[in-house]
Amino acid sequence: MEDESREDILANVGAFRYYHYGQGSINQAFAAFSATFFKHLAVGVQGMYFFGNIEKNAQAISISSPESYGTLKTGYDIVIGSFGAQFGMQAFGNFNSSTSFTVGATFQPSATLRGDVTRFAKMEKGSVIDTVYSVLNEGSRMSIPMEWTVGFSVRKRDKWAFGIDFTQADWRKSNFAETPGINFQPALSRTFKAGFEFTPDRYSIRYFMRRWTYRMGAYYDQSYMMLNGQQVTATGVTLGFSVPIYRWYNSVGVSIDAGQRGSIENNLIRERYIMLILNFNLHDIWFIKHRYN
Repeated sequence: MEDESREDILANVGAFRYYHYGQGSINQAFAAFSATFFKHLAVGVQGMYFFGNIEKNAQAISISSPESYGTLKTGYDIVIGSFGAQFGMQAFGNFNSSTSFTVGATFQPSATLRGDVTRFAKMEKGSVIDTVYSVLNEGSRMSIPMEWTVGFSVRKRDKWAFGIDFTQADWRKSNFAETPGINFQPALSRTFKAGFEFTPDRYSIRYFMRRWTYRMGAYYDQSYMMLNGQQVTATGVTLGFSVPIYRWYNSVGVSIDAGQRGSIENNLIRERYIMLILNFNLHDIWFIKHRYN
């Protein structure tokens, strides 16, 4: 939200207030296949289908003379449906009989999301709504850049594990629809994550809480958004635990993600958040060929 500050507009038509808002997201459904070679190398491929819609809206509301000028609403609605792919490879081995390591990488080639874009503008005065224009562009395209991730983890069997990941994607050549009044530019995004988990005694009989797995982590994210010449970043920490149920590797997990996104510099917005996360981990063998009936 912002108020009109240009003196010529204030003098001729009066005070206006501007609102910008949006909603929606792009979802992903996928199917994957992997194979292991030479006992220490695995490769995989994942096919993805992107779908969803994104809405962006802007309003200009007359404060001094609402009965004369009313409210101008503009925006667009994007409906997306498109396919993509991702490839991965990892090498794994053992330092000793109880400690293992994994090194992996994924690569997602650049893709073009196809969909329909509806652009509109409406003028509202009381109960009267006048559509200035409403244009549907079928087969519109939005590009997603190449993305790659590398990671490394070390695990001591049934005791502890540590891992780090780094992801990068270059959005600078992607085209985004302009939003009036918003100084936006796509940027090079980078994300760094690190985490550690510890289980005191997975097979403890006397103390149930010693069978729990305790986790902590941290992350730093440079998003693809650059507003008013400043890149939007996020920093946070995670804390949580998982409780084993039924069998040793089935569990219910609870965690907290606390962090900060954005900044109050350059007339931007800072968001401080705490999220509670609940997850279920089901580890079982579904298909068994019985040797004896």
